[in-house]
Amino acid sequence: MSSSAPLHEVNLAGFYHKELILYDIRLAVLIGILVALVRYLLAVPQELRHLPRVSPYATIWSYATRESVDSRVRRLILPFARHGEGVVLVYMLGKWGVHVLDPNVSHTYLPQTLNSNSI
Repeated sequence: MSSSAPLHEVNLAGFYHKELILYDIRLAVLIGILVALVRYLLAVPQELRHLPRVSPYATIWSYATRESVDSRVRRLILPFARHGEGVVLVYMLGKWGVHVLDPNVSHTYLPQTLNSNSI
């Protein structure tokens, strides 16, 4: 190398400009914020994290493709029932819902007053 510039400047000359570096940093920060926002919106409440859950991405895709409720339940929720799960969490456009798959499990979770025959 006959140039008097340091090696790292010679290799990167013309490859990166200060404007591009600033653009890359802004893009990286924006992507990081978007990822954090999605993770926050899809976060399962701490008291429900022990329950099995349907992928929120699969559920959102199902809503976006306008899949019917019957086929959505058959494709996303019923496999949990076949594996013997009593309940499953499902993301429902901003909220997490608990689907009871086994009617015997409802007796465990519902208050005694709701299980009595006096209603």
